[in-house]
Amino acid sequence: MPTPAEPQSPPPSETSSVFTPTPRQRSTIYLTCALLVLSALVFIFVPTTKIPLPGRLALAAVNLILAATLALIVRQKSNPPPEKS
Repeated sequence: MPTPAEPQSPPPSETSSVFTPTPRQRSTIYLTCALLVLSALVFIFVPTTKIPLPGRLALAAVNLILAATLALIVRQKSNPPPEKS
């Protein structure tokens, strides 16, 4: 049985050692944020008998906090650091 291959790491960037997300990663994270906000709105405004209102509000709050955190992280990682003169 052949041995499994070692995981390949991406080549190091010569220009920067800070991770910056690719445009595809950014758009995927922003889409995830939009879905989290949409699900929070559904939790708040769509009545159901299976989950009581305080539980729905708690779930909506968690979704909104997660969406804001993801958006903040991707924005901070996408912007280049300010150059010192």
